[in-house]
Amino acid sequence: MDLFPYQETGRDFLANRKVAGLFDGMRLGKTRQLLEAAKKIGANDIAVVAKASGVYVWEQEALEAGFNPIILKSKDKPLPNRFNIMSYNALSSQLHGKLLKKGFDLVAGDESDAFKNHKAKRTKAFYGARMDRKGGLSGVAEYVWIMTGTPVLNDPTELWPALHALFPDAIATRSGDPMSYWQFVATYCTTIDNGFGMQITGGRNLDKLRDQLRGRILRRTKEQVWKDWKKTTLSLLPVEGKITGIPGEEMEAVRKALADKDIINALKSVAEQAPTLRRLTGMAKVDGVTEWVHDNIEQAGKIIVFAHHRPVVAALEEKLKGKSVTIKGGMSSEEKRNAYTAFQEDDSVKYCIGQNQAARDSIPLWKSSITVSVEPDWTPGNNDQMMDRMAYFDKKEPCNGYFAMLRGSIDETIQKALLRKKDVTNQLGL
Repeated sequence: MDLFPYQETGRDFLANRKVAGLFDGMRLGKTRQLLEAAKKIGANDIAVVAKASGVYVWEQEALEAGFNPIILKSKDKPLPNRFNIMSYNALSSQLHGKLLKKGFDLVAGDESDAFKNHKAKRTKAFYGARMDRKGGLSGVAEYVWIMTGTPVLNDPTELWPALHALFPDAIATRSGDPMSYWQFVATYCTTIDNGFGMQITGGRNLDKLRDQLRGRILRRTKEQVWKDWKKTTLSLLPVEGKITGIPGEEMEAVRKALADKDIINALKSVAEQAPTLRRLTGMAKVDGVTEWVHDNIEQAGKIIVFAHHRPVVAALEEKLKGKSVTIKGGMSSEEKRNAYTAFQEDDSVKYCIGQNQAARDSIPLWKSSITVSVEPDWTPGNNDQMMDRMAYFDKKEPCNGYFAMLRGSIDETIQKALLRKKDVTNQLGL
């Protein structure tokens, strides 16, 4: 994997520490930095815990980095595989005890802000019941690295589980023991008595806490690393789903077309079957895509979701209703303008659902820096136009485009072919 200079710094930061936190802002490539750091330390047995919608992204990134990952489910028996990925729920299931018996070189906690509640089952499964790593997944590994783009959402107590478990010396009392939860509250939080008990209202002594964390965690913002970015980064977004409704003989015709080296052009030879395949594949991806955008909207702020077929657009509208606008064929210029203006100016509008052809030209959607294409166009130039909706003449923020990919299906082959085709045009400067 090619890394930007700041990502090389992040890789080395992790590789030089057995316990560390990588808290870079969203979309700065934390996963890639961790994978390269894992290779640098020669980690063999690895366990990654992630959000349910993120486990397949991890699988894809790990494959591209040269690992052989496997996704563990709640009832699975840990296999002798060296790269294991699981969701928070799987970690908290009967799988937990089996994992502790196995042991790992490296344990990684992705989106570790999910472990902010020290009473939650998944937090105890990761850090141990007493937040001291004993009996937790983090206690059976030589290296433990956590990652999140939002380490604190509400108040400093959200850091306490990680600090107590991984950096106890950073919050040590005079006796040398790490602060208890309430000692931490008394030192770093402001509180009031609301008549029902103590209520945390904010933070204090945060400069001191920041100093204590220096060298233990690394955080860079997008503003700090923009100079390393040049163009929209395209990636695959693996999602789960099942294609139904295609007759067997039509599917077989498509499979034969996919045997051709030039998959995109070969699909044109099955013009009758391809539209049905695309539509049903798009429908199969809706649930996985909407789960991913719901999981990431808090950090992203706004997200654009593109689709081609009307039924897919309608399904997205139903899943994202109340927080979305739509730009689709058949709308007047005024209706389109009202939609994109609301997306650009109304903070309550989080998603713009764009039908590929109707929303790819002259539609300003630069308030978003993330685009997810449920049904990418087979022509790379058309996809470029959709990605360009995020562009603005003085916008420096890095933009990311994702092609949703249905795992284990024909769609996986198609989307990978699209990215390869795009890579060729990039190398040619086209």
